[in-house]
Amino acid sequence: MAHILPHHNPAKLAIMVGWLSQILEGRYFLGVGAGAYPDASYIHGIKNGEDTQFTNEMVRESLDIMEKIWKREPFFYEGRFWNAGYPEEKHGDEGDDQHKLADLSPWGGAPEIAVTGFSAKSPSMKFAGERGFRPMSIFSGLDALKMHWDIYSTAAEANG
Repeated sequence: MAHILPHHNPAKLAIMVGWLSQILEGRYFLGVGAGAYPDASYIHGIKNGEDTQFTNEMVRESLDIMEKIWKREPFFYEGRFWNAGYPEEKHGDEGDDQHKLADLSPWGGAPEIAVTGFSAKSPSMKFAGERGFRPMSIFSGLDALKMHWDIYSTAAEANG
């Protein structure tokens, strides 16, 4: 269901998501997560994958970069985890499209985004509520599911 954002370069993923959204004419649904399995993070070079605050910060930074790329406005970002940018358009000879970037922003500007939550007090559910993303609870029992909804709805209400 989810791209584990700490395991992907956000610029590369933004382009892939944009392309998929274009060819599927907006029917692409982007699921994201921070990762629930420290060993999977370790394989990707993240030694402190057990630190959920660390991986959740990576998710926030990744999505910020992806959303900037989808806007197709010039920027360069040097973050804690990632560096990325979108270049200014070069205006050469009229009709010279050879060096222009293709429009790989998602169909309609941005895909629908869902955030996965695994732990009972999932910080991902709070993040989903804060940003208006859909919650995607990885079923961990009825009590965890109820807690996920409470965390999500509280954050969503607090952020309008």
